Amino acid sequence: MQEIYGLIGYPVGHSLSPVMMNTAFKVTNMDARYFAFPIDPVDLTTALDGMRVLGFRGINVTIPHKEAVYGALRHVSAEAGLAKAVNTLVPENGTWTGHNTDVEGWWTSFDEGARPRPGSVVTVLGAGGAARAVLAGLSMHVPGVQVVLSARRPNQAQQLQEEFQSHLEIRVGDWQDRHNEVERSDFIVHTTPIGMWPNIEDSVLCDERCLHAGQVVQDLVYRPLVTKLLEQAARRGAQVVDGARMLVGQGARAFELWTGRTAPVADMRKAVLEQLVQEV
Repeated sequence: MQEIYGLIGYPVGHSLSPVMMNTAFKVTNMDARYFAFPIDPVDLTTALDGMRVLGFRGINVTIPHKEAVYGALRHVSAEAGLAKAVNTLVPENGTWTGHNTDVEGWWTSFDEGARPRPGSVVTVLGAGGAARAVLAGLSMHVPGVQVVLSARRPNQAQQLQEEFQSHLEIRVGDWQDRHNEVERSDFIVHTTPIGMWPNIEDSVLCDERCLHAGQVVQDLVYRPLVTKLLEQAARRGAQVVDGARMLVGQGARAFELWTGRTAPVADMRKAVLEQLVQEV
């Protein structure tokens, strides 16, 4: 019998997850399909119950449901507990167990020799859900880093600082001073929508001279794949990491949780890149 998996969010029309996950199932010769379902927040609980009863073998959760699903579950993984958000559901003993594969997906988006190390200075631009996953990843893998959190909404940044200060050395930087913070950093992780299509000429940095060789600059935006920020970083000699790496990384981790198989990461990334090229 064909296994069914799904994505729930609102909206989900532009998600790359179906093409990525269905490629993974095809490459691994699984009789399985993955569909995207637009679920209004008022219908979330009903949808989760219905998908469980119908025998779904796994669910991905995207905006705006990650925090609500986390709050509705009794059983969540350690990384989901740190991030206070769930993006992957696994059926176990008649109920859903919540995971957050964004955390591991973010960490594995870096090449092994280019990841933050104890003592690295990491500036995180933004204080939303993506920033929360980044902070959870740092907490789990390299708590000895120094984190600067800079956001347009300082109250959100302060809330994250309070949540993670027992795990990380973290301080809130002034958004207006972000260029100076970036210049002093080893790693820069951009987590806001600035520069996302159709506003592709926008960058979170007005002056690229704060970027330099020796830095690693990651933009979690993946439409376009090469954002204005990544163009700036490359011109200045920094190493760049595109947002599709995290997308594929979290999808690969979800695939492995659901199936117990090794994810075909290269094939999944190829499918995502081909889809992005078609959209240009």
